[in-house]
Amino acid sequence: MNKKSTHKSSPNVLAGVPETITHVPRLTIQKLVDQLLKIEKDYGYETALLGVERLNYVEICQLTQEKHPENNPLLMPSRFMLLYGATDKGLEEKKHLDKFPHELHQDAPETMSVERLAWFLGTLGWYDGPWKDSEDQENDDDEEIGMDPPQLAGELFGALCAYIAQAPEPIAQEIAGGTHTVAKGQCLSDIAAIHGIRDWRLLWELNQGVLGGNWDVIQAGVSLKLPDTTQDPLVKWIQDHQWEEYLADKGYQYPGKYLSLTLLDAKGEVPNFPVPVRCQVYRYWPRPLLLHDIELAAGDELDLLVPDTEHLAVWVDGVAMGYHGRRWPSFEDFLKEPLDAPQMDGLAGRTSLELDLREIDTVEEEDAFAGTENDLAGRRANPVASPLPKLSEEAKSFDSRVAKPIAGPTFS
Repeated sequence: MNKKSTHKSSPNVLAGVPETITHVPRLTIQKLVDQLLKIEKDYGYETALLGVERLNYVEICQLTQEKHPENNPLLMPSRFMLLYGATDKGLEEKKHLDKFPHELHQDAPETMSVERLAWFLGTLGWYDGPWKDSEDQENDDDEEIGMDPPQLAGELFGALCAYIAQAPEPIAQEIAGGTHTVAKGQCLSDIAAIHGIRDWRLLWELNQGVLGGNWDVIQAGVSLKLPDTTQDPLVKWIQDHQWEEYLADKGYQYPGKYLSLTLLDAKGEVPNFPVPVRCQVYRYWPRPLLLHDIELAAGDELDLLVPDTEHLAVWVDGVAMGYHGRRWPSFEDFLKEPLDAPQMDGLAGRTSLELDLREIDTVEEEDAFAGTENDLAGRRANPVASPLPKLSEEAKSFDSRVAKPIAGPTFS
């Protein structure tokens, strides 16, 4: 008889047959961080992030409630994920408050912080609590309501779990590697969609040598490498340690998505503008909200982090271009005369998940957890759901994608 246990236990004898107990060391936040850093070094950030998106986020957050130094939520670099109880101040002190790891416009930098997480979830309608930089959040004196201090807990944590629950899986079905030959007009988001890959940046990471500096414009006939998701290094590491309870079909996903657009002139080349041109990206529904107001010196500078919603408009002054099948006006002109905008049932008035309290049941361990039993046993955890309740079927999924290259704009 064989059993798996994370507990220290003496073997028993049943009817003369020795009982063998296999000791499995506990997973900790520190062990997970060490493995993510190794995968990032060996394979790349996007491969590590794909592994994160296949973890059971709530169960990983449950580790933070064991109050052991190796399960401090501040040990996790924010570029991988933000854990229950994390604060921006604490992450900064640990040097784990990270900037977005890909190229962004110089006037639109992003830090992957709890405060920005709240802002993105607020703009998407998942979070009703305080989030800055929006007229949506003002008190009776027309003053902005801010988070002080920003912490991932309570309603904000419930809103994040609700967002994760409705998001598509990172991989629709397993891919056993192979290649994709690019057809005319295809971009990375098109190719990712064909193969059921949620984030096109995974393809970019695997094919940087082929794509070069401008990944928005790919020549037809180019052969791109596809990932072998059956050999995900983080999933394999979890399975090798018999920690399958920490795996899931989908896990943590940051609600800010990468928008990368390249403008081409009539010759199919990236233009350099004689004078920087104004560019605006805004949400047009359910309530118009200006997200970015920047200047472009060249056609390949439109790289921004935006909320994970399909209801986005892009306007570039003096450039005849379309986005999502429509030529959009400036944000100011849109406010004067809003266009008919498609709506999504169920977007407005979302509520975060109601999360139950869960008891932490800890026992003495052979490893680093030895001696913590008296401190941990019987202690009540902060709100963490396990298992995560399902959202109603009416909740809509967001389509996260990068736009196709804009070919042949004219300049005034």
